[in-house]
Amino acid sequence: VYSALAEWVRSLVYGESNGELGEEKEQACVDILYVQHHLAGIADAFIDLFHIQEAWFGTDQRRNGSSLASQVIQDMIFTGNIMEIHRDLYPVPLRYYKYESGLYLALGDSILSGKLFKTVGTSKWAVYGQQNKELEKIARISTPIVDIPIDKYCEKLDSAMPWQVQEPEGYYQIFKTGSPGKYSECWAPLEVTALPQGLSIIRSCNDFNKAYFLVRRTRDKVEMAALDSWYIETKEYYRILYALNRQHSFPGGCTVQHKGQFYYLKLWSALPDQEQRLLMDCSWPHRTYDDRYARVIPERFWGIIRRMLGALGIEIIEN
Repeated sequence: VYSALAEWVRSLVYGESNGELGEEKEQACVDILYVQHHLAGIADAFIDLFHIQEAWFGTDQRRNGSSLASQVIQDMIFTGNIMEIHRDLYPVPLRYYKYESGLYLALGDSILSGKLFKTVGTSKWAVYGQQNKELEKIARISTPIVDIPIDKYCEKLDSAMPWQVQEPEGYYQIFKTGSPGKYSECWAPLEVTALPQGLSIIRSCNDFNKAYFLVRRTRDKVEMAALDSWYIETKEYYRILYALNRQHSFPGGCTVQHKGQFYYLKLWSALPDQEQRLLMDCSWPHRTYDDRYARVIPERFWGIIRRMLGALGIEIIEN
């Protein structure tokens, strides 16, 4: 149902609906409310037809297609399958990204590509038993935004951040390395006198404009460096949290269960956007329609996710 709705979004954005605008396909856009309206009706029909359990809708007591449709649209924007500009949805040119031999992520306008794709989540993959000569010529090698090994990440931050001798003033929370549970819940009030030696990360207590800082204590000397807003907007600060915990021998974790042709993954905490995007490219939401933590992954794609989790320093516990 989730993937079928994603295909309907492609049809509405890339397909015949563009003809209603009287414009060339490459330049056409579709109002997001137009897509939302039509997709909600289709989602309602799917819900009734397939007798979807109420539990899959989580806390959404309405159990209607509107919330499901909205989630699919937002997930397609997040994964780069369509583009949103000022509440209009635009086509994205078809691009291929190679992740493994014979495994190519196809982002964008795949409607008229003439290829057979495997749909996973909101994304589509060209899957072959070996390298495809045609796609090898045009596919881009997927490269991470941050390619620093996780066990070297703290060392890199230590040497590269613009440190200033300064002690935190006001009310802050500090990330408590080694604490169990979600990283979003592993923050405690900061006492400057109790700052640990070495690197730490703190955040302001202003919920409306939360700022994050790295803090470095060397004996009695305290230095601070503000994290750029990019770290917060893209959840890249989670990479720092995973690196700090790994440095202190408390690596992040997740559980996985292999059943039939699928792996059932349960994350213990959030991922940076780059890794979350790849996870969504390779999986479906499991417990609820908007679940980013519990995912269903086909066997063919588990190797990609296993390497991604390992690169973040996340230990995989098999049930």
